Amino acid sequence: MSDSDSANTNTTSGSSTTLPQPPTMGHTLSCSSSSIPVSSIELSGSRGFIPLRRRSSVSRPRDVIIVVKKLPVRIQLESDGELQVIEQRESDFFSTIKSMESAGSCRVTWVGSVQTEQIPEDRQEELTHMLRGRGYEPVLLPTPILKNYIAFCKCILWPLFNSQLVTRKYTKEQWTAYKKANAAIANAVRAMVGPSPDNDLIWIHNYHLLQVPFELRKLGITSRIGFFNHTPFPSSEMFRALPMRSSLLKGVLGADLLGFQTYDDSRHFLSTCTRVRYSGSTTSVDIMPIGIDAGLWEGLRQLDQVKKRTAEIRSMYEGKKIIVGLDALDETMGIHHKLVAFGTFLERHPEWLGKVVLFQICSPPDTLTEEGDTRRMEQLHLDINELVGKINGKWSSLNFSPISYLYTELSLEEQAALYAAADMALLTPLREGMNLVSHEFVVCQQDTWAPLVVSEFAGAAQSLVGALLVNPWNTRALTEAIITALTMDDEEKKARHQLNCEYVMKNTASFWGSTFITELSSIELFNQIPPLRFDDIMSDFAKSKKRLFLLDYDGTLTPIVNNPMDAIPSQRLTSILTSLTRDPHNAVYVVSGRDRPFLNSFFGALPIGMSCEHGVFFRPCGEGRDWEMIGAEVAAKWKDLVLPVLQEFASRTPGSMIEVKEVNLSWHYRNADEDFGLWQAKELAVHLQDMAQKLPIDVIHGKKVIEVRPSNINKGATVRKALALHPDFDFILCVGDDRTDEDMFCALDTMVREDEDKMIYTCTVGRNSTSQARYYLRSQTEVMRLLGMMSDVADSATAAPASGRTAKPVSRFVSSPAVFQQ
Repeated sequence: MSDSDSANTNTTSGSSTTLPQPPTMGHTLSCSSSSIPVSSIELSGSRGFIPLRRRSSVSRPRDVIIVVKKLPVRIQLESDGELQVIEQRESDFFSTIKSMESAGSCRVTWVGSVQTEQIPEDRQEELTHMLRGRGYEPVLLPTPILKNYIAFCKCILWPLFNSQLVTRKYTKEQWTAYKKANAAIANAVRAMVGPSPDNDLIWIHNYHLLQVPFELRKLGITSRIGFFNHTPFPSSEMFRALPMRSSLLKGVLGADLLGFQTYDDSRHFLSTCTRVRYSGSTTSVDIMPIGIDAGLWEGLRQLDQVKKRTAEIRSMYEGKKIIVGLDALDETMGIHHKLVAFGTFLERHPEWLGKVVLFQICSPPDTLTEEGDTRRMEQLHLDINELVGKINGKWSSLNFSPISYLYTELSLEEQAALYAAADMALLTPLREGMNLVSHEFVVCQQDTWAPLVVSEFAGAAQSLVGALLVNPWNTRALTEAIITALTMDDEEKKARHQLNCEYVMKNTASFWGSTFITELSSIELFNQIPPLRFDDIMSDFAKSKKRLFLLDYDGTLTPIVNNPMDAIPSQRLTSILTSLTRDPHNAVYVVSGRDRPFLNSFFGALPIGMSCEHGVFFRPCGEGRDWEMIGAEVAAKWKDLVLPVLQEFASRTPGSMIEVKEVNLSWHYRNADEDFGLWQAKELAVHLQDMAQKLPIDVIHGKKVIEVRPSNINKGATVRKALALHPDFDFILCVGDDRTDEDMFCALDTMVREDEDKMIYTCTVGRNSTSQARYYLRSQTEVMRLLGMMSDVADSATAAPASGRTAKPVSRFVSSPAVFQQ
């Protein structure tokens, strides 16, 4: 932005200013697909918000487990040897959770680390007992792990999440410590989960714990998990710089609900899910800006001691305008930019010399960091002090200095008094999740309506629409915002303050907390399909006499991968299928969109049934069985018309590929640019649908693939064929992850209605509210775990050892624009 750019359209002063209306909380980005990356997200409205569907009353679970990096307590060892646990009640977050608990809406347990450097090891068991008595479950990490863990968070993740290019290299010890800390906290959470997981909510907070959701899923926790990111979320280009990006993304996507402060944060996250190419789970993403305990600050400003201190500050600077800035000591807070702009303001507006003072308060960091980070903070403090000295040295008089800089932690009463005495607040973070100082300032300014100047890169900029928004990098615009605020008339001050105050008093920390808990409690509302309970299905499996398995391949038996030819069956899968087929009570079918050569290369020697090309070809169970075509011979003339269209789109879409099967045609775009690939896929689907009006074909848009096949041939035909061959089955398990598998679910659903005595389980992989399946499994990993349990039962029923077979498939995929011809 050039130096001549204005700060923001909101900075124009005057009584005729048209002010925007304050936003409301509780909008969501809805994902229509069953997994992330979600290439089919549809955003409506000017900013892409879709209102979150709610039910009128939600029965909240009894227990809420709050998971934080560090418990909100301070441990103190008195001189007489007594241990003291001091709760940090001044935190808005702490008071929010405590108020929810005191209101009887839930019972809360806190889980997090605690610093015990000063506590002898023989007293740590005593400390743990004390904390548990107050509702805290401590995780006592060894000091080396704790230091490396915090160093990774502070020196690598913190700057990255605040859109700063990370130039420091992380150490292997730091990344290992991060993983160990997350695993240790997850284990502590597991111990807190009650006998009825559905009655528990797990609420995890911030980037320090990105891997905890996945660790909990690994431990078998099925409770609803929420994750709230208090900081900004970086753009996909920034996040991709992390070597461990996939691990972190996979970790947080173990949650059912993700909350972000702003629309931009949620948009960056969804883009990152796409760019990093992670899939396999379904997570709801919601926008829930946090607030403050407005009642606390309203009470503070009414205290006699606060009113007295406010009068003292105003008396000290009688006849002068007071500008207040309160920030944590960190490079991301834009303190240097603020001071430079204030110095420029004094230089360009000398008429204000001696008439305005800037109170800049910096609070010290409160986390244990490595020695190098401590030195960096000390140097930052010295740099700020030096800049303040230069400005004061240039513009001070014998009895007055324009900047008063304090490096200290003010009490809440002192903060409230300073807010109330101020004529303006100047907050210029380069990047910040919300900036609650601005909210506190608004509550304390209900008598004088002092203007609020906020960086457009703070989350508060999207909520406090009465504030003057500035770009802290634009010194001239920031200077103009200062003069605008200082000269604003009372009418506009009051109008802007009322907008801000209305939002702050309504969207409090308590409202934020209760909203998140409500949405997490009702998360199953988005998916009427219940999760598959392993105890139930294994009980039915054990008592059944004849069992039929109908299993999709890609995304079900193997993970979705970028190159379809890399999706080869694992040795574990081959072993599981071998064990299942050894039991004569089982009949196993792999029902895939792959062609015959692919399936034969891996499963041809097994006595399993197979269906390929989405139901075109079928091979029954048993040794030495031959393939047959379902239905009459299909005329292939349509392929001569469709193939050139696919070739044209492949040549125009780098990274896409065409698969020519015996009957079907597929256009894959998994390796294409996500946005452009989806755009091209939609265009191709529309073009092919027009052709389908005159040709005997069906067009299916699956997961990163457009499939063209003959009409009236689908996986449902495979189900009907298998049932005709094996009519005496009393147990059926059908699992799939894509739209093409819905034909199997529909066919079996009809059978369920006709014969309720049969134990039929249709399962989609990943939550999908539009699926016809009766249950869902969270991921492909859960599919393998379930099949593994069933193969163990089969092994116990037979004496022969399992054996496996591996083979290399014939390569049938080629990059665009070439086509593999059979």
